[in-house]
Amino acid sequence: MALFGKSKPTSQYDNLPFDVLLEKKVEIDTAIKRRGNNELDGFVSRFNALASSLGVSAGALFGFRDNSTERAPPTQKKKREMKPKYRNPANPEETWGGKGHAPQWLKTLIEAGRTKDEFLIGKD
Repeated sequence: MALFGKSKPTSQYDNLPFDVLLEKKVEIDTAIKRRGNNELDGFVSRFNALASSLGVSAGALFGFRDNSTERAPPTQKKKREMKPKYRNPANPEETWGGKGHAPQWLKTLIEAGRTKDEFLIGKD
């Protein structure tokens, strides 16, 4: 495209007036939307037929309850009980497994110059 003046036409639309181009754009956008909706409808029909042939509803494949748009509640993951790795010498009931943020009692002891390894459980 030339910076000043006319550039050489590169497509069939370059010589059309701007208002005609805008009209064509609206027509094309409408056709694309219509075609997209038709494609989506066809996909949904094929998908429902496939789900039906498997003996399930299409919604069930996505975690929805049958005949509803309400999602089934997620299954709860079991939290694994971690064995404690560190113990507070001032309060033996306070422990920490070593994952996530360190507890305040351990932070305080480390700031006082102690090391984390001093509080390991079963160090020998």
